Amino acid sequence: MPTLEVAVQDGQLLVSVSVGLAHLQDETHHFRALIDTGAQRTLVSAQVIETLGAVSLGIEEVVGISGEPQPTDVFELGVAIVLARSGRPVEQADDDDMLHSAGRVLPVLELPFAPQEFEVLLGMDLLSKYHITLHADRMIISN
Repeated sequence: MPTLEVAVQDGQLLVSVSVGLAHLQDETHHFRALIDTGAQRTLVSAQVIETLGAVSLGIEEVVGISGEPQPTDVFELGVAIVLARSGRPVEQADDDDMLHSAGRVLPVLELPFAPQEFEVLLGMDLLSKYHITLHADRMIISN
C-alpha cells in the first residue's frame, strides 16, 4: 500500500498535492499543502485558481481564526495527496513512481489570505479519505 511519511517542521505538516479541474482529471498541477485537521473544508490560494483557470460556482462564507465570517468563492476541483509507490519522499520520486492517491472531486473554498508556505490547506473533507497515523513528530498517510 503506498504511503507517505511526513515530518513536522516548524509545527507544520506540508505535503505535495495534485490539483486539477474536476472535468479535466488527467491535467493536474502540483502544489504545496498544509495538513490542517482542525479545518472542516479544503481551501486553495488565488495562485491555484489562476494556474488552473478555475471558474467560481458561487460564494460561501468562511469563518477564519478571527471568528469573523468572510465571503469567498467556491470551486469544484479534484485534489489528491501525492504518494510515492516506493515510499521515497515525493521530492525524490520520478514520474513513474508518483501515485495520485485516493483523492476526490470536492467543492473547495478560496483562501481569504495569501500564505507564503503553501497554496492548499487540506481540511477534513479530504483528509477523512486517508488512513493517517500520528506518531511523535511524524505523520504517516496511506490510502
